[in-house]
Amino acid sequence: MTTLLAIDTATDALSLALARDGELRTVHEVMPRRHQQALFPRLKALFDGARPAELGLDAIVYGRGPGSFTGLRIAVSAAQGLAYSLGIPLIGVSSLATQARTLLRCEQWAEPCIVISTIDARIGQVYAAVYRFDGQGLCELSAPVVAAPGDLALPEGARGDAPVLGVGSGYRLRRQFSAPLREVRRAWPELLPRAQDMFEPARAALARGEARSAAAARPDYVQPRTGWKTLAEQGRAGTGGDGRGRAA
Repeated sequence: MTTLLAIDTATDALSLALARDGELRTVHEVMPRRHQQALFPRLKALFDGARPAELGLDAIVYGRGPGSFTGLRIAVSAAQGLAYSLGIPLIGVSSLATQARTLLRCEQWAEPCIVISTIDARIGQVYAAVYRFDGQGLCELSAPVVAAPGDLALPEGARGDAPVLGVGSGYRLRRQFSAPLREVRRAWPELLPRAQDMFEPARAALARGEARSAAAARPDYVQPRTGWKTLAEQGRAGTGGDGRGRAA
């Protein structure tokens, strides 16, 4: 059975999950700007007295974003440090896709729908991606973008009879959205991604051989001007690679 640790700090939530021996342990706390101080004490509690090397981890899953720049760096750095020390790979998962999965699980939503997943970028813009849920799995209809709320639009593939749901902190700016995104069936602006919802796409990526070395991991800022470089690009360590591991 695959043993995975998941870390997401892309939003105001510090979200951790450990899947081991058929058991799921989670930590999920909303703590704006306190992720760095709290991350390792919460990990220690999650491990319940075991050392990381005793957990038998197959890989570490991290929320690659988009989201808070500082939060993304914290998650990637922690995941890289643990992966280096244990000699195991990393898998990056979209925080917007995780948030969509969290919504579907928490609401026990089973019918086909369109999910607009958003995160407030706090600069008069929002991060957003659109997904189709067919009752079984999630499919990305539009890749993550950052834009003013009024500039966002539904892609062609999202138009039809399926109900449209909105989720994430970007929906605190709902009145600024264009009509198709504003007039959704229902919105959950306070819901944040939970790390346990990263395991499904991570296991699929691992089965496809898409895990990456620690040196290749990097966040997905969606804003290329930030100039992030992977560790491999900075110091030519490891095997390189783009590290995006585009699991939805």
